Amino acid sequence: MNWLRQNRWLGTFLITFGICTLVAGILFFMARSNWSNAKGQLDAAVAELNRLQRLDPFPSDANERKLKVLLENYGAALDKLKEELKTEVAPAPLLAPNEFQSRLRQATIAAQSRARSNNVKLPDNFHLGFDEFATALPKTETAPLLGQELSQVQMLMNILVDAKVDSVTSFHRMPLPEERGITPTPTPTPVPAGRKGSSRDCRSYV
Repeated sequence: MNWLRQNRWLGTFLITFGICTLVAGILFFMARSNWSNAKGQLDAAVAELNRLQRLDPFPSDANERKLKVLLENYGAALDKLKEELKTEVAPAPLLAPNEFQSRLRQATIAAQSRARSNNVKLPDNFHLGFDEFATALPKTETAPLLGQELSQVQMLMNILVDAKVDSVTSFHRMPLPEERGITPTPTPTPVPAGRKGSSRDCRSYV
């Protein structure tokens, strides 16, 4: 005690150093414990990953039954949508090639007039995507299909013009397979065994 009283600064330093050493030891013990826990979790995760990688990914019977139910529901919903779309499809009128060309001219004039009324700018020499038929007649067998497509294009253009868009910069129509002399082959829709589905071409216009 006398020594501490005579060397008060040194005593204070030793006491402070001892406290800091004790605190550092506690912190080191806590860090080591946390490291041990983290390492244990990492080892467990690595072991689980290795186990999963060695497993056979073939689905279980329960999951396969669930998948079959989902496919059946999907097939039923798809069939319902197809029936609803059939009611919205424009009919294919019986048109001769010259009648289709005449109808195309009338539709083009009507679209241009409607666009002017709504201040919508159309491309130059705009023919609703049927540019090749503005001066040439289509094949006799494709005229009714083109007439059906023309009706659909008219409805689409009316929607765009009535929405008063600023302009239509381009309008591209995908040629029908019949125009190239190709008989369209319907793409089979995957449905569960025991079900028969029907398919119908859906074409988009840009």
